[in-house]
Amino acid sequence: MAGTPTASPLSTGAPPAKTLENFDRRYANRVMLLLGGIVMVVLYVEGMLTPSLPTIQSDFGVDTAQVTLVISAYAVSGVALSPVVGKLGDIYGKRKILIGTMLAYAAAVSVTGFSPNFTFMVASRTIQGVGLTILPLGMSLVREEFPRELVPRAQGLLSALFGVGFAISLPVGSWVSQDYGWRTTYHTAIPVVVGLAIAVLVLVRESEYRRPDTKVDYVGAGLLGGALAGIVVALSQGQVWGWSSPLTLGFLGVGLALFAPFAIWERRWTRRRREPVVDMVLLRERNVAVTNVV
Repeated sequence: MAGTPTASPLSTGAPPAKTLENFDRRYANRVMLLLGGIVMVVLYVEGMLTPSLPTIQSDFGVDTAQVTLVISAYAVSGVALSPVVGKLGDIYGKRKILIGTMLAYAAAVSVTGFSPNFTFMVASRTIQGVGLTILPLGMSLVREEFPRELVPRAQGLLSALFGVGFAISLPVGSWVSQDYGWRTTYHTAIPVVVGLAIAVLVLVRESEYRRPDTKVDYVGAGLLGGALAGIVVALSQGQVWGWSSPLTLGFLGVGLALFAPFAIWERRWTRRRREPVVDMVLLRERNVAVTNVV
């Protein structure tokens, strides 16, 4: 069982370096296997949802514009929470935050299949958005557990699982949803999600890289979350509202406009020698950039 980490928090801005000679290959591969399993189960749940929208719409008696909220609510909360969750991982430890997000996701998945009404389902889907924060946390764990030479390969493999996982989960989730109902898809995911959360608790060590003195940039996170949320809502609802409708253009315009104050605020925040919500230098790395775009 993973114990309390004995390493003291680091004061540097980079994770402790692993080398090809001293890194724990078995443990690193175990972390990769768990992260891959988490990605697959999240994609399994999401893969069944889109083809199930007509059934969900009929079950709850909502219109087309309303039913798409089960998609956009998840996406908006996910993109808004990602920068905050990532920074909390630096402060309190990535294992601890990963377990917290897994438990929140497991709870949301557990109740969504029993949704008594549409409002309840949208609310639980909003909580499920924490599932989108798992991959960035996983990427950070990979950077700590693998030697620098192997990090791009490991991160690339984790990113590739998104495409492979979605290609597999879409037909499987669609089959379960169509033959047994969309609620059954959620029910079948519950034991897997809970099992993975327990596996992380038992098998994953706390990250050695901690920054307890770091201050979370909630203003920057809010501006970035608002910008991304506006764009996500416009893209997810545009087909329903019409791409030239005032609502679509309004959300898109607000989202794009918020990037300006976000950039200004982040510059001021960085000048105070505090860590920004998004490390623009880190985004130059291909695998990190691809992950955030996905």
